[in-house]
Amino acid sequence: MSKLDDELRLNDTDLSSFDSDSRSELKRLQRDLKTAINKGDHTQESSLCNAIGSILISQPNLALRYFKRDLEISIKHGQSSDITIAHRRMCDVNLELQKYEEALHHAMRYLEGSRDTKDLVEEQRAHVTIGRTYYQQLVDMVFADESDGERVDNLRKLAANHYTNALKLTDTLRHQRLCLDRDIAEMQAGLYYNIGLLYREIQPDFCKSYLEKVLGKAARGSDIQQMAFMELVDIAIGEADLAQAQKLLGTLITVMTAIRWRSVRKNKLLFFFTKTR
Repeated sequence: MSKLDDELRLNDTDLSSFDSDSRSELKRLQRDLKTAINKGDHTQESSLCNAIGSILISQPNLALRYFKRDLEISIKHGQSSDITIAHRRMCDVNLELQKYEEALHHAMRYLEGSRDTKDLVEEQRAHVTIGRTYYQQLVDMVFADESDGERVDNLRKLAANHYTNALKLTDTLRHQRLCLDRDIAEMQAGLYYNIGLLYREIQPDFCKSYLEKVLGKAARGSDIQQMAFMELVDIAIGEADLAQAQKLLGTLITVMTAIRWRSVRKNKLLFFFTKTR
């Protein structure tokens, strides 16, 4: 085997954490990848590296090998749009590994590439990706109980700035009819939720106002709407406003009952309802 094949080769230990279907699919893709490499088919090699990396994402150290190779091929042989998307994948996997400098580097390249290709959909996603990168770094600092308040505040502002830019771009996407209205609504609901969470600990009223926007914007019974309801319930409980918590839970239970709510959600709702008794 060539050195390149060794770098991209998966052994039984690498595959041990995956179910039988995933292992079979990965082995098939590995065979196809070897064929593509031997043929010098860069387009197919890039596609297969991406496919393998996507399956391996629960093992980010393994996925990184394939996304890195995808980026290398895209830079040498691909189109500008291929390079842009490859940077997005590299950001995602580095975020999983909590390698924030690397993640931010690729996120910024993702944004630059989307602007260079005048792809407003990817530009909007790039702002979301950068905001998420700053936010995840902020959360890790808070949980690690790091005392650099100025750094935390700066990360919050940077995340909010990119989320806000992404939100503005959703209006452009709607006006130019680049996305369906329901997709725009989903984007906006997610961004309202993200912005709200940024300020939950320091400006709870501001946070609540954005979570309430989610309730009005998100699809009825969607995951993001449920999450917003639960955050509002948790805030109400923290403020000892049990009447409001029960009101919110009652509304959510009505919504979810109407669409056959999932048992996992149901159990969590019942847990919160018990806390408000």
